[in-house]
Amino acid sequence: MNMTRIDTLRVPGASLYYEVRGRGPVLLLIGAGAADAASFNGIATHLADHYTVVSYDRRGYARSPLDHPEEEQRIETHSDDAHRLLAILSTEPAYVFGSSGGAKIGLDLAIRHPEQLHTLVAHEPPVMELLPEAERPVMGLPPDAGRPRTPLDNLQKFREILGVSYDDREPDAELPYESPETKARLAANRAFLVTHEATMYPRYTLDIVALSATPTRIVIAAGQASRGRFPHRVHPAGRASGNSCRGIPQPSCWLREPPKSIRRAVAQRARRGSWNVRVVSAWRKSCASGRQRQHEL
Repeated sequence: MNMTRIDTLRVPGASLYYEVRGRGPVLLLIGAGAADAASFNGIATHLADHYTVVSYDRRGYARSPLDHPEEEQRIETHSDDAHRLLAILSTEPAYVFGSSGGAKIGLDLAIRHPEQLHTLVAHEPPVMELLPEAERPVMGLPPDAGRPRTPLDNLQKFREILGVSYDDREPDAELPYESPETKARLAANRAFLVTHEATMYPRYTLDIVALSATPTRIVIAAGQASRGRFPHRVHPAGRASGNSCRGIPQPSCWLREPPKSIRRAVAQRARRGSWNVRVVSAWRKSCASGRQRQHEL
């Protein structure tokens, strides 16, 4: 039976809570907005026979407190946290899986520290800036309330645009049971996401030139229910290469019993990724005419 080691890491401006289990090459899991280490409990258990699985609470979440709670959140800072975590856990290039906002952090990590990454599996990175302005999703945000508006100001609309579906799971996958303690922690994480973190995503612009130069193998994944929606339309590697993206169920059901396709996608695709990020530049050029975007993956 794999034991879970719990520890904390001091980083500039915060203390990071993290968990380590299993043995083998390091696989770092970076959660989406409001998702902490517990969001990967189910899948981590299944992967621990093949990897040293590392999950953590990103800075500002309940178990990773900030020294200065009101400090501005930046993708680059979260990327640096991941870099520092990998630095104490492995001297070899690691595997990284990031979902949504975590995928965006992973892409920045690949740009800044490619020597630390063997493969990045990026699940639906919200790189809206890759779409021409006319084709970016309309969020229907309320009037400015004295701070920058974010997609989370209209959460229902945000979920519709992303194609979030709790029915998009295999029959043997159960939705997680949340204890009162976990519910309270996730509520605190969501509050931090809305009030402090959400603005960092639209502020950040992905450096396509730098990303194209990284030697890191990058595999793009997307949920089956997202086909035709925002995450699929900004799927750069799959679009440019003509490959379809790896379809997997939504991550809402990973906590307790992750479905077989999730386990295969992370455990196998990380080792056999077929896409290289260099196709991103070609994809961007192909989008200039506005014609290629009519083809869904």
